[in-house]
Amino acid sequence: MPGRTRKTSRQFEKDKAAFFTQCKAQHAVCWLCGMPIDYSAVKNTTDDSFNLDHMFPVSKHPELQFDPAGFKPSHTSCNLSLIHISEP
Repeated sequence: MPGRTRKTSRQFEKDKAAFFTQCKAQHAVCWLCGMPIDYSAVKNTTDDSFNLDHMFPVSKHPELQFDPAGFKPSHTSCNLSLIHISEP
């Protein structure tokens, strides 16, 4: 469809999976609150489960959405918090 922007790609899906595997192996903590993430829980299913966050909000920097350098580990609850939504 003309004018439609893709929200994902095969490479993006591979990069997300690799980032999750790396974070799980390193027991990476949430970059927003500094607390441990429950990597045994299915992604995005509980408040403490892993959620891929972006250093710069995709809503303000859509050109950086697929850049793995901007990926950050977070809790699902932290990523969806009102405090985080208001960040620049």
